[in-house]
Amino acid sequence: MRIKNVGNYQLIQWINQNKTIIIDFRDYDDFYKEHIIHSIHFSKIIPQEENQEKIKNLRNKTITIITKNGTETLKPAKIMRKLVREDIYVLIHGINGWKKDLLPLIKKQL
Repeated sequence: MRIKNVGNYQLIQWINQNKTIIIDFRDYDDFYKEHIIHSIHFSKIIPQEENQEKIKNLRNKTITIITKNGTETLKPAKIMRKLVREDIYVLIHGINGWKKDLLPLIKKQL
């Protein structure tokens, strides 16, 4: 069980092959406004009751964590690793790096 980095284009392959579950730890408003397809929003402070059911469904799955810029992922990654007992991947440069590479996002109008 380790915390590893993943790049944008590897994540795209995993999404297309349905090989990862993407967990977005950004603020809810930021997530709602735009997020990577198939992402699940988690509160930054976990575990909370609302996250417990989600966590049960993540065991034995490859998890990729998304944050704003990829630098604030260590704490959520360590917590998730303890809860799901699997390798955890962190998107290098977070959602900002994804947007910089002009990759697709699901966007909502507020």
